[in-house]
Amino acid sequence: MEKKASIEKKAGIEKKAGIGKTVGIIGLGSMGGMIARKLLESGIVDSGLMVSNRTRAKAESLASGDSRVTACEDNRAVASRGGVIFLCVKPAEMKGVLDEIKDSFTPGSHLISINASVMFRELESVCPSLMITKCVPSLTAEVGESVTLYCHNRLVGEDNRADALLALSALGTTEEIREDELGIVSEITSCMPGFVSALFRVIAREAASHMSVEPQAIERMLMRTVHGSAAFFLASNSGFDRVIERVATKGGITEEGVKVIDADFPPVVREIFARTIEKRAFVTKRAISQFAIGPDREPSAGFP
Repeated sequence: MEKKASIEKKAGIEKKAGIGKTVGIIGLGSMGGMIARKLLESGIVDSGLMVSNRTRAKAESLASGDSRVTACEDNRAVASRGGVIFLCVKPAEMKGVLDEIKDSFTPGSHLISINASVMFRELESVCPSLMITKCVPSLTAEVGESVTLYCHNRLVGEDNRADALLALSALGTTEEIREDELGIVSEITSCMPGFVSALFRVIAREAASHMSVEPQAIERMLMRTVHGSAAFFLASNSGFDRVIERVATKGGITEEGVKVIDADFPPVVREIFARTIEKRAFVTKRAISQFAIGPDREPSAGFP
C-alpha cells in the first residue's frame, strides 16, 4: 500500500519495478510511439508489450529492436492479450476502433485512452463493463518530464489505479484531474510546449533584430535560461511574483519589460484560451457524435 501511495506522489525518475502484466498499445503515432519507447526504457514492461498500428510496418519495426515487443496482426489481438491497453488513436477514429475490439477484452482488461475529448459516457456506451482511465501526456515525456493528467471511471479499483499510475510514471509526474476539466487543464501541460516555443520564437526574432548574435545561439541561450528558471522555481518553491521581485529591481531594466507584459499580454492569453476552447469544443462534438448517445443518459462520473 505504501508503495502505491509513493507512485501517486512521485513518478518517473528512477528505474521502475515491473507492472506484472502484459501492456498493449494500439496506435504507434507520435504519442503512442513515444509511450512505447518510454515504457520499454523504464523497465516497467516485464511481461511483454503488444503493439498494433494501422501500418503494420511500424509495429514490426518496433518489435524488431526489442525482444519484449510483439507486433500483433490487428487491434483485437492487442485487446485480447493486454492487461493494460493504451488506446492512442485520433478522436475521430476512436468509435471505430472500440467497435472493433470491444468483444476482445478479457476480465481484468484496463483501457487507458490518451484522449480528453471523448468522455467516459461515450466510451462506456461501447464498453460498459470495462475499466477505463483517461490520460493526457505531454511531449516533455520524451525527457521524462511530462505532467500527465489522468482520471478513472468508476470501475477502476485501487490495485488497477496503481497499475495505471505505474505505467504513466514512465512518462514523468502525474496529476489527477476531474474528467470535465481534463481538456482545459491540458492547455497548461500538453499544449504548453507548443505555446512556449511560439512565444520564445517571437522573442528570439525580435532579439535578433537588435544584435549580431546568430539566431541559433539566441535560441540556445533562451531555452537554457527557461530550463534554468524552471529548475529554480522547483528547487526554491518560489512563485512567479517572488521571482519577478528577485529579478525586476525597482527602477531597473527588467521592471520596464515586466510592465509591458503586464499591460499588453493578458489580452493575447485570453484570446489563446478562447480559440483553443472553441477548437476543443468542435473536436469533442465531432468525436462524440459518432457514439449517438441520447441526451437523457446521465454521464459517468470521473471519480467514483
